[in-house]
Amino acid sequence: TAVDGQEQRIGRNRVKPLDCFALASLSELGTRMIEIRAAILTDVPDIARVHAQADWETYAALFGARAYPLEVVECEQRWLRALRDGGVLLVATDRGVIVGLGHAYAHRIGALYLLAAYRRRRIGKAMLARLLQALHERGIAEARFDVVAINAAAIDRPSRRASRNAP
Repeated sequence: TAVDGQEQRIGRNRVKPLDCFALASLSELGTRMIEIRAAILTDVPDIARVHAQADWETYAALFGARAYPLEVVECEQRWLRALRDGGVLLVATDRGVIVGLGHAYAHRIGALYLLAAYRRRRIGKAMLARLLQALHERGIAEARFDVVAINAAAIDRPSRRASRNAP
């Protein structure tokens, strides 16, 4: 995304500046207000629950019988470590209820999860923009992220955007 008119790269994909909507802390999505904010310690149990649920909703369909559910207790430990280690951990909330999360550390986007009911409403785009903005504020000009190869939907969106926006 671009901050102050400068382009940043996501992986190998160049992304043009996002609109103000994506960078706003409150985003109107349909008739609901979704807030994207920094996570706090008391959010961790809900973050863990949303992480496990969103992971299952995504990967059960992709991997079928090979899929396995994440343990909420293990997710909770991961997010406690993330807060302690000083990365950027954001949550998306709908009327105060956590419905998604995003995490970045160093130059890597480590997680971007939304509950299935909240996908395809530009919330993920807004969260990614906020993560990149936070990294930019820390002096990081390039961010990388990993996507499971079978997750074509997650791979296709950034590459389509990049090919449309290529010079």
